[in-house]
Amino acid sequence: YFIFKEIYTKKNSLNSNSSSEYIRNNYINSKDKNIDSKIINNKHGYDLFNILFFKRHREILLRSSIRVSIVLIIIYLLLTISILFKIKYIDINFIKNIYNNHLTWFSFVLFFINRGSIVVRAMFYNCYNTLLHYNFYKNKSVILSIFNKRLKLLTLINLLPGIVIIIGNLIVNLLINNYSINNYIFSSIFILINIFTFSFHHLLLYYLFQPFSNTTEVKSIYYSLFITITYIIIYTFRDITTSSLILSIYGIIISIIYLIIGIILIRKYAPKTFKLR
Repeated sequence: YFIFKEIYTKKNSLNSNSSSEYIRNNYINSKDKNIDSKIINNKHGYDLFNILFFKRHREILLRSSIRVSIVLIIIYLLLTISILFKIKYIDINFIKNIYNNHLTWFSFVLFFINRGSIVVRAMFYNCYNTLLHYNFYKNKSVILSIFNKRLKLLTLINLLPGIVIIIGNLIVNLLINNYSINNYIFSSIFILINIFTFSFHHLLLYYLFQPFSNTTEVKSIYYSLFITITYIIIYTFRDITTSSLILSIYGIIISIIYLIIGIILIRKYAPKTFKLR
């Protein structure tokens, strides 16, 4: 059955007129199949499973995050050059205003570049679409355990472009004489909170709605709806004017509340909703 499913899925993808369908199906390169035994010597159970999954699929999981990070580096380099050479199209006061009063714009950017939807798609195609055939994988304790490990993994993946933004912000603020150690610390905390919360959000929706078919097409209207609603909310509140300290405090409180609610929802509903479509 599994051999037939694998061949049939690849055949449909290769014969499809839609190139995006083929791109969605990520395959493991041969060099990724070799794992250093020292890495897995002291790993057991789901820890072993998690490390094997990441090591075998690291290129798939990190690819888009690295690309986004490179784009961000180029943007910050161009911005740095523009400030240094005082290009007339760069408004220093506007940049200062963004950093001092409109940090919520970074929430919009971080949600837009979050790799959650891509990573969960890769996770499903290379892992879950097989494991979800087994009842033990739908057990409440197993789901919560794997969810925690996947959350750490996804947060680390999203942390890569986040670090680029944090370092880029430091450089730009120094160049425009807008440096304040307190503002920088709290703005960095706000960015890190956003990275964690958006990573949690994508995984939460994935576990509650499991939207993908065997060919990784999105079949759940609720998954798409909640992603869209989140986008609209973040876009609507992007112009909130407040200090980085207040934003960081609110971010921590909201993140904790959302984390608690999300875990309750996963424990209650995921064993029923986390299934194949």
